[in-house]
Amino acid sequence: MILISIDDAKKSIEGYDPNKAEVFHNFYRTHAGSRKILLYVAENFPNIEILLYESSYNKVQELIYKKLKFGLKGNQIEFLRKNQYTENEVLNLVKVL
Repeated sequence: MILISIDDAKKSIEGYDPNKAEVFHNFYRTHAGSRKILLYVAENFPNIEILLYESSYNKVQELIYKKLKFGLKGNQIEFLRKNQYTENEVLNLVKVL
């Protein structure tokens, strides 16, 4: 399994128009759900390799990807636990924008 995460959750939300309720609702519902599923897989299926990448923009605004390294599976699971968002938390990020 591969997950590409962004370096700042607010950045992914900025691309969505909150006035388009259906599209926006789908974004925050699936965003929270996909993180939850990945954590479940990591905790319950240790034999499945999970690769995590972080996307960000460099100084010239090119999208780049960095593979995250954890050493131990437990460190990866802890990272996934700390990076969970509920639908309400995603909505709260939008209110900040």
